[in-house]
Amino acid sequence: IQNRVFALAKELRSKLENIDGITLTDQGAIQCGIITFMAGQKDPNHIKAELSKRNINVSVSDGSGTLVSFEKRNIAAVVRASIHYFNTTTEIDVFVGALEEILTQ
Repeated sequence: IQNRVFALAKELRSKLENIDGITLTDQGAIQCGIITFMAGQKDPNHIKAELSKRNINVSVSDGSGTLVSFEKRNIAAVVRASIHYFNTTTEIDVFVGALEEILTQ
C-alpha cells in the first residue's frame, strides 16, 4: 500500500510542478501521500471550493499544526491533497486538469 501511495503522490507532485504558478510546499525527507501546494493565481479556499463543485475533495491547511514552519516560509494557507491506494492515475489527471482550468478562470 505504501509503495502505491508514494508512487501516485510522486506522479501528482510531478504534474503539479509543471503548472505555472504552483508551488509545492511539502517538506521532509520522505514524501508521503499528502501533497500541499499554493497557487499564485488563486487563494487556497477558492481552489477548494471550485474543486468541490467538481466532486474533487481537498482541504485547506492554515498551518495551525505547523505554525513555525508556515511563518518561517511566509505561508498563510495551502491546499492539501491526500492520495490513497485506491486512487488512479486517471483521477490524478482529472484533478490536474480541473486545477489548471480553475487557475485560468
